[in-house]
Amino acid sequence: MPRGLPGSGKSTLARRLAGSGVVHVELDVVRRRVWPGCPPSWDPYSGEGLAVQVAFEAAVVAGLAAGRDVVADRTSLNPEGIRRLKRLAPHAQIVMHSLVHVPLTVCIERDAVRPIGERVGKEGIWALHDRWIATGDYLDWSECDAA
Repeated sequence: MPRGLPGSGKSTLARRLAGSGVVHVELDVVRRRVWPGCPPSWDPYSGEGLAVQVAFEAAVVAGLAAGRDVVADRTSLNPEGIRRLKRLAPHAQIVMHSLVHVPLTVCIERDAVRPIGERVGKEGIWALHDRWIATGDYLDWSECDAA
């Protein structure tokens, strides 16, 4: 699981890992399929966001059930998402690839050059930073190995 702000390089890392045969399940792709009109900021644990979350989790679990390694490509800052995956696949080993050290300004610059429909926006990235990185709340997960 790559972990970091939008624009930190999570999907780039995930694509590199997928090149070695790992199944790449990308939350953004699932979100666009399940909720085409999804706003840049959304809650994955209520309303339409929950349908996105459930579809994402199902794809991760399906890859694991097929005996494959899976890279679960999402911000992974909210420990609840990690806990949910752990409950669904209790025997899976979770390896966290932390990209939280990527400077906020770099994340914002990278996001700004994405296609318009794929941008999170400066305000959204700041909000995620202030909620998870600045508070250290993303660290509330101890059952995975750091990479």
